[in-house]
Amino acid sequence: MIIFNNATKSEAAFSTCLMTILLIVGISVGWHLTSPTDLHAREPGGVKTIVVMGTGKIQKDNTAAARELAINDSLVSAVSLTVTDIMPIEMINANFSRLNEAIYSQVGQFIQEYRVLSETKYATDYRVLVEVDIAVDRIHAYLANIGLDAGKMELPKLLFLMAERNIDDERAQYWWQTGMPITKTAAEQSMSEKMQKQGFVVLTPDHFPSSMDNAGLNTPEPSNAAALSLAKYFAADILILGSAFAEPAANSMEGTIRTYRGTVSARAIWVQTGEEVAVTYRSDAGVSPDPQIGGREAIASAGATAGEDLGLQIIAALKTHKKESSFITIVVKGAKLLTHLVKLRKALTEINDVQSILVSEMKAGEATLKVGYQKEPRQLAQTLLLKPFDGFGINIAAIGDDSMTIELIPAGRMSGTVSKDRPME
Repeated sequence: MIIFNNATKSEAAFSTCLMTILLIVGISVGWHLTSPTDLHAREPGGVKTIVVMGTGKIQKDNTAAARELAINDSLVSAVSLTVTDIMPIEMINANFSRLNEAIYSQVGQFIQEYRVLSETKYATDYRVLVEVDIAVDRIHAYLANIGLDAGKMELPKLLFLMAERNIDDERAQYWWQTGMPITKTAAEQSMSEKMQKQGFVVLTPDHFPSSMDNAGLNTPEPSNAAALSLAKYFAADILILGSAFAEPAANSMEGTIRTYRGTVSARAIWVQTGEEVAVTYRSDAGVSPDPQIGGREAIASAGATAGEDLGLQIIAALKTHKKESSFITIVVKGAKLLTHLVKLRKALTEINDVQSILVSEMKAGEATLKVGYQKEPRQLAQTLLLKPFDGFGINIAAIGDDSMTIELIPAGRMSGTVSKDRPME
């Protein structure tokens, strides 16, 4: 919305004209980006086209310099909009200084091409309307390099079980021990802060469930099974299980200021399956005349590095899983398979969310397709049932989590159905 405050008629006319241009171009570009045939817009690693406006101040009647400023302003806006589309706003806000150094200060690295669509001079401003082609893959690469390429994916909820022993501590400290107040250790604090900046949700328990007070859990080194039971109680998706300790290092200054080495080791375990998805081991140093302070600083520093490392590994594992699970295996059976399969493949290509189709196996009366599809197989089946087929019909005989069986039915018989033993929900 634009608010005119004491605007002249010429200003209002210019703004109305500009908004009309932006609306028309925006609709055109928006339609182009959502077209099923535009592979660049559908693939996160491709090219994204954005139309933006930039403004540059005219100083000493130098319109050429103002024009360059306006174009640069539009390029920064285009890259910023792309980053906003890739990352949640909370992550951008928490990491703005890092993004400014890695992305916004060198926007030219991410511009594949730009075109000035319109430009005008008004008072002391020079304004341009620019169509920008953004190399999204380069932005992803830079974000991954600084540990922020989480994208728009929903990251899992984490529960930390990190036992810690500082200098001169007789025994390890851990929040899940009976009768002790729940406090975060230095390692957990620094790890959770780092992983929250990456976009993870960190659970902070406010109590220890009395129903889980048992010898298998009341120890600084609980078994996987015991620790996972606690993680399930708090509805965590991933359990971070590990330990941290500090010890004196060799270096000192004048015999009073000493160095201490902190070491953190941790594993990330998927709660639902018990599968280990990441592991880290990090050490760092702290300096202080006070052993407790020096040891805590060393552990916290090692924890920050360990947290960033675990986060990157978990995100990579999630992306791999998502990529692998985005394919649906479709087994097609029936007479005149070759003839009807061509028509079935054509129908699949007309579905917007289908990204690729590959025939992985052919044999008498049966073909196996690998279909790139980001949604659930049941949604694909429902869409296929609405498609008319010339000379045959289809029966969805079975639907699994990532598979489907289709029977080709000769014309004249009942078509477009789903097997009675696996009804559509």
